Amino acid sequence: GLGMSRLAGGETELAWKDLQAAVKLDKDRYQADIVLILAHLTRSNFDEALSALDSLKKKQPQNPITYDLMAMAFLGKKDEVQARQNWERSLEINPKYVPAAAKLAELDLRSGKTNDARRRLESVLEHDQGNVEALLQLSRLGRRIGATPQELVGWLQRARNAAPDMVQPKLELARAYAMTGERK
Repeated sequence: GLGMSRLAGGETELAWKDLQAAVKLDKDRYQADIVLILAHLTRSNFDEALSALDSLKKKQPQNPITYDLMAMAFLGKKDEVQARQNWERSLEINPKYVPAAAKLAELDLRSGKTNDARRRLESVLEHDQGNVEALLQLSRLGRRIGATPQELVGWLQRARNAAPDMVQPKLELARAYAMTGERK
């Protein structure tokens, strides 16, 4: 907590020391590790982030977040191969982990692999049919993955039904209806 407060207050050097001390002191919890890693990533200190990730990997070897953060560090270093491998590892650990599937889909789209991008998110739905994040992500990628207007509306209807209290699926569904001419 002290490290985070100092970081927010601009006392960067002291914050780093506090966060590093917290990482070493607490072998079971990993919140300080994540804060330290995110701080390194935010400042484009990718080598330092990877070094801090070694500690997190020891504490959380079966946590998809560990490999998600590693992938971000490698992507920051322009190593797309290592980034892909780490996001794929995240999905091996948890096939419903949408952040990794979404980031891999973006990389697939950049490489012109439209079907692969779509398949990444559809595979999340195979494990969790009502995964609102995956449904929303599919609809957002929409035309980029070759979806029809009916598919977009279908995904958004499923998202709304899966989370009737959430506002986002309803708003995006209303936009989709407006785009297809169904104004009512």
